[in-house]
Amino acid sequence: MQKGTTFTFEKSNSAIPFLTISEKVTKHATVFSLGEGTSITKESYPVDCLLIGLGSGDGFLEKENRDLALHFGGAYLSTANELLGKKAKKDPFLYFEWRLEKENSMNPLINKGEVFALKNLLPYQEGKVINLTVADTPSAQLAVLSLGEGCELAPHKAPGEALLIILDGEGVIFYEGFDHPVKAGDSFCFAKGGLHGVKATTDFKFALFLEKGN
Repeated sequence: MQKGTTFTFEKSNSAIPFLTISEKVTKHATVFSLGEGTSITKESYPVDCLLIGLGSGDGFLEKENRDLALHFGGAYLSTANELLGKKAKKDPFLYFEWRLEKENSMNPLINKGEVFALKNLLPYQEGKVINLTVADTPSAQLAVLSLGEGCELAPHKAPGEALLIILDGEGVIFYEGFDHPVKAGDSFCFAKGGLHGVKATTDFKFALFLEKGN
């Protein structure tokens, strides 16, 4: 996955009609692109699994006898051994998949088996940065951050790769001496040890998937 530049998964992992394409984007995360008319038969994993919608179209999760729509920024936490299918109807379906380790910590605000919007997990507060950890394992973590307009995270380095998915608003990412404007729908990936910071141009929310470098 490209690092140090703004991108969208719809372009970097564009779907092809009637084909399913997958790419391992970090050590513990994979992005799937399902072309229109494509599906993945119901399957289960022996561990919990977190899915995040990445595309602008309508993707669907097949659960029991109903379809759950998963849009951009929507998330779904499946339980170990839960049968779940995925399908694209008229639109391509792009999603991020993280198979959690058996040893994990889940935020009690998250309801397993239900679709929820990541950006709705936390509010904005003027002049404040708010951080909510969605899920944490020994190897990786997913968090959602809310920055009031003008707030910033000072330049720092992470122990492993980091992926940002911009959920709402506009901001600027500082990476290795360069500024990168971003907006809702964009993504950005940091290399391990890359010096980076974030500033909110408007009220600004993003999901952060962090590899811990283990």
